[in-house]
Amino acid sequence: ATAAAAAATASLQTAARLLEARSRLLPADEVEGLKEALMEGQERLDGAAAKLSEAADRRSSEKYLVEVEDQVKVAEGAATTVCDLSRAVLQASAGAGEEASNGAEGGEELKAAARELKSAAGAAKNILKVRLVSARRLAGEVGKDAVEQLTALEGRIEAATQRAMDLQSQVIQKLHSGAKADLTSRVAAAEGVVRLAVQAADEINERQASKEVIPVAEMQEILTRGSEAHEKAQAGLSEIQTALQEQLKDLELGESPIKGEMKEMATKVTALQADLAKCKKAFNLHEKTFVAKTIQK
Repeated sequence: ATAAAAAATASLQTAARLLEARSRLLPADEVEGLKEALMEGQERLDGAAAKLSEAADRRSSEKYLVEVEDQVKVAEGAATTVCDLSRAVLQASAGAGEEASNGAEGGEELKAAARELKSAAGAAKNILKVRLVSARRLAGEVGKDAVEQLTALEGRIEAATQRAMDLQSQVIQKLHSGAKADLTSRVAAAEGVVRLAVQAADEINERQASKEVIPVAEMQEILTRGSEAHEKAQAGLSEIQTALQEQLKDLELGESPIKGEMKEMATKVTALQADLAKCKKAFNLHEKTFVAKTIQK
């Protein structure tokens, strides 16, 4: 139809040029009549072309909407799966014994479903972005309606994803609360041991800064005490850091307050390890100085 309209337009233009060339050979009233006929033909053709263009735009709009809605339905289905699994895990983890174990196993299935949701939602958003650009190129009300309907589909993606994320956050809190409590206790204990190492290093620094001569036996006791605290704290913090990395990896697909708390804990462990490194450097320096003075005596 579009090709036919283009051909008809070309024919009318050819006829108009021919009429202009032969107008001197024809009676004036006949020329005017032919011109009016050509104008009427062009107006009808323009109207038909506009309708054809609108129909083509409408077909494109329908195609865009179907294409995007199909992807949105896939994302909504994945979100429903995540919600159903989340509820099941929450119910199972509230029990005891085998039921609680089933909750932990369900957590693995939930993570797989969450990955599928992330992929499906991403695919839906990508095709939606492309089709919104295409819809904005459509003319008049057809383009406006297409943009509005695509925007509504975008809202469906966000709503489905948010529902799933809210329930998944509850699962994360439930399944990882025990690990968080354990790690919090272990970090506190390690912090106490780090404090002992820091105190030993500070004691030597302060006494030497005041020009005090520390007896050999006492210096040996302080260095031994500080080194033992350093080794114990370092071993504990290394284990805690490994456990935190495993927990954070397990939490990578979801968001919840406990994830932020785990990250803060990891930052604290890094700071404690930095304090230990300073203590180790100080102990090594003091030990070298101590040994050198002992040999001189």
